[in-house]
Parts: sequence; C-alpha cells; structure tokens
Amino acid sequence: MNVFETSTAKVDLRPALPAVEAWRESEILTREKAVLGFYLSGHPLDKYREEIEAFANSQLGSASGLKPNTTVRACGIVAGVKRKIDKKGNTMAFVTLEDFTGKADCIVFSDAYQKFTKILVPESMVMVIGKGETSGDLLKILVNEVIPMESVRDRFTKSISLAVNLDVVSEDTVQQLRTIMERHRGKCPCYINVSGGGLSKKSVYLARNVSVDPSIQFIGLVKQLLGPSSVRLQG
Repeated sequence: MNVFETSTAKVDLRPALPAVEAWRESEILTREKAVLGFYLSGHPLDKYREEIEAFANSQLGSASGLKPNTTVRACGIVAGVKRKIDKKGNTMAFVTLEDFTGKADCIVFSDAYQKFTKILVPESMVMVIGKGETSGDLLKILVNEVIPMESVRDRFTKSISLAVNLDVVSEDTVQQLRTIMERHRGKCPCYINVSGGGLSKKSVYLARNVSVDPSIQFIGLVKQLLGPSSVRLQG
C-alpha cells in the first residue's frame, strides 16, 4: 500500500433530530418531580418567595411549635386532592399541600370546597387560611379560604420597603431608583431604609411624592439595582 494513499472513514449517518420548542420552566419542574420525586433545577414557588416570606405565618415542614387553633396562613403547591362525600351527601376534600420545607394535610369541608373547587387542583399554587393543628410533626389545616398565589401580593401588600446602603450605592444609583419608582407608580406607599454613610443607625423615610405598584417587574428592577435582599413586601 502506498504510504501516501488515504482511506475514507466510514460515517454512520443517523436521522436528524427534529427541531422542537424548548420546554417552559414549569414543564421542566413538573417532569423532574414526576420522574425523580423532587424538584432538581428549581422550585415552582421561587417566583413567589417575597409573598411567602412576607405574608405566610407558617412553614408546612415546621409544625412542632404551633399552638392549637392558631389561624394559619400557608403557601404551597397542591400535590394531591382526595374527594369524599360527607354525611349530608356533599363533597368535601382532603388536600396535600407542599412548600419548600415539607407538606401539610388540608381538610376542606363542603362549603369551602364548593367555593374553591376550581383553585384546588393538582399543581396549582395557593395560599390557604384556616385553623392549624399538629399531629406529631405533621401540620393539619382546617381550611376556610383559598387564594391563588398570583393574587396574594395585591390582597395583602400594604407597603413596600427598599434597603439602600450609602456605602455601596452612588448618587447615580439613587437617581436610577427614583426613575424606576416614577415608571412604576401605583397605590402602595414606599419606605426607604437607609444605612451606611456614617449613620449610627438605620433611618426610615417615606417616599412622599411617589407611591409604587409592587409588581414583579418593579421588584426585579430594584433587585438588579440594589441587590437581591433589597426589597421587602409589608402587610
């Protein structure tokens, strides 16, 4: 064989993969939970962290310190719904609710279930309000009201607090903040918590000339400007 002679490599041709639309984040998380039993790349409730931290008074996985008959506001994902016919022939439901920390059993009697049937479906994200009780480490909630998570912010937000550290921000940053507030006017009073800059303690100022709309867009822009812990919703 001639040393200069070349050979042609055998190419294994395979069918081209079809071009498909990328999965939405919600679909990715749903499939992760179905296959693995848990969320891997994120959590569906992540986009509602501000509301949960501000307005929920109970974590589903931390029920041990709960006093009997405490009114509970808890947020989570509906993981399961079991319907049952009560003694009067009406439909009630036992709902499993999950959050970042664990799960709880929610008992929804017929009157409440009739009101909130359309909301209490698997994978919906809700706040439930009702009387809480514990059974060992498990939280049980006798549900009176159910609120979709997308409505919680409007329902409970009375004001919003922004943290400004004068040791970190510049005059230009403060001007950008004012521009963001002007572009997202609403009915919500805005308080500025100022620290640093030689101040001996934090000072709180009400932005008297502008109230804001505490929308996802507004909060996202403020976090980009001031940092991830700069915004707090207040009830």
